[in-house]
Amino acid sequence: MLLEAAVLLMLCAQSRQAGQDKFTPTQAHQRQPWRGEDKPIGMAHRSTHMTRDFHDITIGETHALGPRPITEADSLRFCQEFDRLPFHLDPDKAKASMFGELIASGLHTLSLTASMVVDGFIGHTTMTGASDMAAVRWHRPVTLPNALRVQVTVVGTSPPKPGKRFGVVTCKLETYTQDQALAMSATVNYLLTCRE
Repeated sequence: MLLEAAVLLMLCAQSRQAGQDKFTPTQAHQRQPWRGEDKPIGMAHRSTHMTRDFHDITIGETHALGPRPITEADSLRFCQEFDRLPFHLDPDKAKASMFGELIASGLHTLSLTASMVVDGFIGHTTMTGASDMAAVRWHRPVTLPNALRVQVTVVGTSPPKPGKRFGVVTCKLETYTQDQALAMSATVNYLLTCRE
């Protein structure tokens, strides 16, 4: 699935930045915190936060996440491995492009969005997967450096089908730049298990 692939892209990039040869799933719990936080971020918080299941989620609830910084160095590392387009890597070619300067990869923006959603919301639920991501749009480029924020809005829920243990929670994700401009949006269907 696109969302999970984006998360793996981001984590693989982080592991290579740290000089590791390969990424293992357990490193998701061991990666270094952002902005000097004094404890790990992400799924490891499940041990100290209430875990919400499908029935705990309500339509209309919102979650404001971030900020998550992104520097030119961060962008270059990501793009050198995953998105080697000249306007992401070459300042001269970027200046001559429609953007006029180096910009972050849309895939990098998506990866950081997925990371913030996991760390700040979905990682504290019984999410067992995601069925799809739809209506992905990049509204404007992310200039560098920047700091991204994400607004998550629950826009729908579907109860479990007969014989299934999970319901569907539909969320709209909106990613904003440090200037409060909408950079990216998407809709994701998360699968959350239900209480026995």
